[in-house]
Amino acid sequence: MLLAMNHKMVGGRVLFTDSTHLKANANKHKFTKQEVEVDTREYFDDLNKAIEEDRIKHGKKPLKEKEDVKETKEIRVSTTDSDCGFMSRENKQEMFCYLDHRTTDMKFNIITDVYVTPGIVHDSVPYLSRLDRQVQRFGFKVEAVTLDSGYLTNPIGKGLSDRKIFGVIAHRRLHPTTGLFKNGNLHMIKNETYTFASITKS
Repeated sequence: MLLAMNHKMVGGRVLFTDSTHLKANANKHKFTKQEVEVDTREYFDDLNKAIEEDRIKHGKKPLKEKEDVKETKEIRVSTTDSDCGFMSRENKQEMFCYLDHRTTDMKFNIITDVYVTPGIVHDSVPYLSRLDRQVQRFGFKVEAVTLDSGYLTNPIGKGLSDRKIFGVIAHRRLHPTTGLFKNGNLHMIKNETYTFASITKS
């Protein structure tokens, strides 16, 4: 990567990110069930902070603090490889797997980041931290990113807006929504928090 940068083969302005499932060497019928807590604390803390700042800006009183409700879910843990995760999605093969999150640079399609997680980790979860790592490690001045529809979430939208990065994100189906403006297959999604482009997949 650093060698490619020295030869000016990496621009660092536009990055493409997607993930691929890698099948683990684990029998899908050999597992135990485990109850785990859903980790959304960081996102909600960030969101609540933004809401409070907006209310102060508009002269409104702070909202009353709500009691934390811990959400849990049941997952399958492989007895062969406890580090992988069980994938069960519509129209996909059920299996224990890992998720390879990979980013490439637009200039010459050089891979700039690879990060592997258990297969149950959502695409969007490690994205912003991996983007920040590339900026810090390689000094990228990222202007725009292109992402698959799995990254079309509010935390990603707000995170890109906070970083002043324009996002082009795939959108699986077109559902008429307030604030969604049609222009062929390209849509601009706007609200008070962020703006980014969404491309509808056929």
